[in-house]
Amino acid sequence: SSDLQKCKEFGDTYVEQSMLTKAASKVMSVVQAWDALEFLKEEQILMREKNRIFLPNLYWYEKDIAKYVKKLMHMDPWHLNIDAEQLLRSEQMKRFGDEVADDSMKNISNLLREIEQGLDISTVDKQDRKS
Repeated sequence: SSDLQKCKEFGDTYVEQSMLTKAASKVMSVVQAWDALEFLKEEQILMREKNRIFLPNLYWYEKDIAKYVKKLMHMDPWHLNIDAEQLLRSEQMKRFGDEVADDSMKNISNLLREIEQGLDISTVDKQDRKS
């Protein structure tokens, strides 16, 4: 059905109970559809949270993902103690030699400086970066 297609398109791991009842009521009465859903829930074939119906494995995957995202959001940010310019220069030198690395590093240095100053680098003209 188009409702199930929407779930697939949006990556939903659940179906709204009303949508499932509506689909089931095409082959049985609404009361029978509700009873069938209740039976499947009691037998733990389906899980229900609020008005959402899940398969159990997808329900627990969603719960675990939400738990870990919440944990990541509350963690302190990572601070890496590296000199980005030095790291990039050494990689450029390995790949292209000293002369090309020096030209590339001037551009990279300007870009890093813009980032540190908090400029919106997406609006900086490419010509400005080459100077």
